[in-house]
Amino acid sequence: LDCIAAGAHLLAPALEQPLERLMPKLLARLADPKDVVRVRADAAVSALRAALPSDTLLPVLLRVLDNPNARVRAGALDVAAAACAEPEATHYLATGAHMRQCVSKVGALLADKAPDLRKAAAGSLCAMHGAAPAAFVSALASLPPSVQQLARRALADRAPELDAQLSSQQQQGNGRRPTVRAQTPPPVVSAPPPQQQQAQQQAQQQ
Repeated sequence: LDCIAAGAHLLAPALEQPLERLMPKLLARLADPKDVVRVRADAAVSALRAALPSDTLLPVLLRVLDNPNARVRAGALDVAAAACAEPEATHYLATGAHMRQCVSKVGALLADKAPDLRKAAAGSLCAMHGAAPAAFVSALASLPPSVQQLARRALADRAPELDAQLSSQQQQGNGRRPTVRAQTPPPVVSAPPPQQQQAQQQAQQQ
């Protein structure tokens, strides 16, 4: 742990490949019963977050959310929330595909049975919203209504403007230009042949 904390800024390129295996182990140490282990693990995780760009760290953290350990997942969400505050995270999350992936993965955890995990998911979503509001709202609007409702409730105090933003996004998505139907031209009445016209005139005179 001490080696990672001390040398993360030097070993960052070499740590990118094994990061997906390394991060769960470090996050698990954050819940260690020994204070000294928790402090060193926190220092190691903070060093990795400072050494690695957000566009490298966030995809790894999303995959860590598949870990069966709830504490590891909660730790990954906390690290993700902190990474979203970095300047390079704005560019990464402003890309629609990246934001949709993040919001979809984290939003599903708002319905988890573990209160700590739900709280961490709300914090991570709030950080994503702060990094790229327009992309976040668009991504959230693409999710099922049940997830949207959970997000509205979870972020009601942290991002009170989200409710209005999401409503506006939905109205724009539902808006349709009125369909202009082509008017049917009146039927063309052909003139009767000359012989029929003469017969009609004679009948009128009689």
